Amino acid sequence: MKVKHELNKRQEKRTWFGKLEIMKMSAVWLVITLSVTAMLFIASRLSAKAVENQRKITEKTIRCVGLAEEIQSGSDILTNAVWRFAATGKTRYAREYLEEKTETLTRDKAIEGLRKEGLLEEELETIELAKSVSDNLMEQELHCIRLIYEAEGIQYFPEEISEVELTHTEKKMTSEDKRKKANQFVFGSRYEATKDVIKENINLFTSALYTRQKKELAQAMRRTDSSQLLQQVTAIMLLIWCLGFMVFFYMALIRPIHYSCMELKVSRNKNHKLTLRGPLELRSLIIAFNDALTRIQYKNQEILDIQMVDPITGGFTSTRFDLEVERFLQENREFAFVSLDIRRFKLINDVYGSEAGNQVLKAVYDAILRCMEQEECVSRIQADMFNFVLFEMDEKVIEQRIEAIHQTLIKKYHEKKVVEGENSDYHLSVNCGVYQVQKKDRDIVTIRDRANVARKMNRDEAEYLEECVFFTDLERQKLLREQILENEMEHALENEEFLVYLQPKVRLSDKKIAGAEALVRWNSTTFGLIPPNEFIPLFEKNGFIKKLDYYMFTQVCRIIRGWIDSGKNVVPVSVNLSRKHMNDEGVIKRFQNIQKEYKIPCELIEFELTEAFVFEDLKRFKSIIGEIQEAGYKCSMDDFGSGYSSLNVLKEIPVDILKLDRGFFVGGDIERGDTERGTNVVKAVIRMAKELNMEVVAEGIETWTLVEFLKEQGCDMVQGYIFYRPMPVADFERRVLHEKEDKGDII
Repeated sequence: MKVKHELNKRQEKRTWFGKLEIMKMSAVWLVITLSVTAMLFIASRLSAKAVENQRKITEKTIRCVGLAEEIQSGSDILTNAVWRFAATGKTRYAREYLEEKTETLTRDKAIEGLRKEGLLEEELETIELAKSVSDNLMEQELHCIRLIYEAEGIQYFPEEISEVELTHTEKKMTSEDKRKKANQFVFGSRYEATKDVIKENINLFTSALYTRQKKELAQAMRRTDSSQLLQQVTAIMLLIWCLGFMVFFYMALIRPIHYSCMELKVSRNKNHKLTLRGPLELRSLIIAFNDALTRIQYKNQEILDIQMVDPITGGFTSTRFDLEVERFLQENREFAFVSLDIRRFKLINDVYGSEAGNQVLKAVYDAILRCMEQEECVSRIQADMFNFVLFEMDEKVIEQRIEAIHQTLIKKYHEKKVVEGENSDYHLSVNCGVYQVQKKDRDIVTIRDRANVARKMNRDEAEYLEECVFFTDLERQKLLREQILENEMEHALENEEFLVYLQPKVRLSDKKIAGAEALVRWNSTTFGLIPPNEFIPLFEKNGFIKKLDYYMFTQVCRIIRGWIDSGKNVVPVSVNLSRKHMNDEGVIKRFQNIQKEYKIPCELIEFELTEAFVFEDLKRFKSIIGEIQEAGYKCSMDDFGSGYSSLNVLKEIPVDILKLDRGFFVGGDIERGDTERGTNVVKAVIRMAKELNMEVVAEGIETWTLVEFLKEQGCDMVQGYIFYRPMPVADFERRVLHEKEDKGDII
């Protein structure tokens, strides 16, 4: 106890975070982070401003040096033009000079721009002196050009040359003297000295600029270094704060969440609640999760009891049994799958009552279970049919073990009466079919079907009394039968051997005929009437079912057209759509073309899709439903309740009508009132369908008790032998449509 108390005390110290709230933690983090980020932004701006200042200093120096070089370059170009004109007397050199002189006039604006750059007076005086000397030199050069024009006797003077005034003495000079005087100036030492003065002043200006640039750059770099240091310090502060808060955030929130997730992972499939830890919000969430988990566990246990425990035998349901078989298949184990039923079991219920029937079922289950070995299992699948697994592959051993089960039944029931207190004996016999499962087998449905085929052969053959039939004994005959049917099917379709039978649907509110389902029968010229359960699975397997669906739809449209033309009271007819159409593009369009050909109103056609569609491709299934409804037809889900995930997928599929599978009502639990489970399931399904705005049709109804029960629960229609069996079209028209016209009611 002391150790536990100490651990609790340490846990309390560790969970002081539970007093914190995430919102408050987030607010503190946000304020501090924004403050440090603002400091970092300011430091970055200062650094950027210092760098920008350096750039401006450099650009200003480049501009000033460029101006100085422009003055120097312009002066040199003018000199070259003057020299060439003085040497050759060609006027094109004079024009070049005048053009360049026009360009150099822009230096005044450039120097004015330098004043705005904030240059020192000494620097401005230097560059202005260079410009002044250059301007004086240009005036002297223009004077020389005028003298040369005069000496060459050129009559046309450009405007700028004509504006130059010669002295009185120069006007009296001869042409030779004028040229001589011009050449003495242009090629003389005084001209060169003037050029040197210009160059020297420009060099002084450039040197002063570079000196000042170095000082300004040094000062700017110091400011840049300071701002960058501030930026680095602020970034480090932000990094340290973020890392610190990350550690704090991890300890306060992430770590508790991580531990909670680890608890979930470790406790998966276990009844384990999460430990309270972390901040206040997380603790509230964990409390809510634990409460929800408790409720879910309670509901799951209820569902598990319904799904996994048979109310009559107390053993496995078919769902639990299938899970066990799936496990055996995944483990690649070989075993014998046995299907067993009680002969004439209905007679027991009729003679001795349902309670005695339940006792018989329990006794059969106990007898089988008593003979089971380790890991072998047994389940009542439905009514009086049992499935069980024997880990044996030798036929003789399997027969011996099944005989032992039968002897156990004989010992229990032939020493006593069927029900204690009764005075009459009842000989209890069974039918058994066995399929030996190989490692290659993977489909439990196929395995069960094969065992059932063998069991039904046992039931049909008198010589198999109280023995078992192995599926391998029948396989060759079955394959041969299937091959014969495949050889006949195309010919049968051409000869219209497939007949439409109609089974009426009765509306419970007023007992009137509300519709009919079109069922197919094969009246072979060779084999006679072939039952649907013999050829429909074959056609599903080989794909011929698609042709048959189109054929049946065409026949139904033709029948309805005949009713309309003859003035009969027409009722809607539902047709089955095989899941083999799942991947066919435009399948509904093809049916629509047939309907339009016969000019049948859409509301008289209903498509029935089996629940097996869902397990093929739910997305495509919903798409097909959308196409059906968009075309104007009604759509119903047939055989609802025959699959494993019916309630799960019900909310996903927008069908108009829900047809409850006869499996809901097989066994008589609802009719006898033996258990509330089956009743509650049917009630829940009907209520859910109504909430989803679906009509409900119950199939396979054979007693008035069920009719009254379904009417009370709000079921819309029933379909079953209690009212009508499937019948040929002529009988339907005579019995049903005639009754509808004359009486308007079936009763």
